[in-house]
Amino acid sequence: MRVHPITGVRKLHDGVDLAAACGAPIRAAAAGLVTGSGDRGAYGLQLTVDHGRIRGTPLTTSYSHLSAFSVTVGQAVRAGQVIGRAGTTGLSTGCHLHVMLYAAGLVTDPVPWLPRSSGSPMTSYLAKAIRGAYRR
Repeated sequence: MRVHPITGVRKLHDGVDLAAACGAPIRAAAAGLVTGSGDRGAYGLQLTVDHGRIRGTPLTTSYSHLSAFSVTVGQAVRAGQVIGRAGTTGLSTGCHLHVMLYAAGLVTDPVPWLPRSSGSPMTSYLAKAIRGAYRR
């Protein structure tokens, strides 16, 4: 639970906020298909990537508060491919990335989905970011 810094509303924070300089490249966490992009109100410019099934579970990631998109709906993306640029669109107090992971359609904790080995389909980009080791 947290108190939103702009609205003052106390509620569950449904993703992970990662520090990012304005305009920094945002990379796909895993290979997939871009299924959505647009202005999503409080989330600002948001991009959604469907990764298909990973470890038997359908996974989707969304990337919010972007300043720009580098891909379009229907486009296939590679793990680590630049898909957008960090920004501060929507209800945001500064440039950053708000990333959400959906497992079987439900927002979920991303930590269990991080790479277990170098052969993991989820890339180290998301792992490093969530573990605080992300370097631009």
